[in-house]
Amino acid sequence: MTGAELRTIRQRLGLTQAQLALALQRDHTTISRWERGTLVIDRPSDLAFLLAHLEAALRTRASTQDDLDTWLKGWMPSTTRLMRA
Repeated sequence: MTGAELRTIRQRLGLTQAQLALALQRDHTTISRWERGTLVIDRPSDLAFLLAHLEAALRTRASTQDDLDTWLKGWMPSTTRLMRA
């Protein structure tokens, strides 16, 4: 996955860099650097997997749930926190 692909997916999901960082438990500057290509995306296949699951979860998210930032912080079960390993 390239930085440009990541940016396209993030924009398609309607997320800011800060919101994607919350969901992936990364710093927002990491997302920015990945997108600009100044930092190599570590474990790109894991990132693609998580983004696919995040997209599916966002589609099923009820609009009456907590605000988006709060929801993003807790969307991923602890057993799938692949990007932090």
